[in-house]
Amino acid sequence: MRSERPKVGIAVYIRRGDEILFGQRLSEHGQGSWCPPGGHLEYGEDFSSCARREVREECGLLVSDPKLTFVTNDIYSVQNSLDLGFNPFNDNKELRPC
Repeated sequence: MRSERPKVGIAVYIRRGDEILFGQRLSEHGQGSWCPPGGHLEYGEDFSSCARREVREECGLLVSDPKLTFVTNDIYSVQNSLDLGFNPFNDNKELRPC
């Protein structure tokens, strides 16, 4: 079923040197493709909290002070998605295991 309202997706680009952390998607949308940690914004949640929660849930990592770096408005055949990209840290000192 097509949604008339866009879903808000959050992606967090975690870099170490010239490497970026990606995982393989398990959900139906984009299944098998590679993407950064992320997910959908929950009702009442702010963008930065969502970014931190998704990284913690998907990677077992804690990030502090994620910075919004880009916004896209993607229209797929089944839904409209407003996607926000975050860079969670300025150096590796701000990234630690849960």
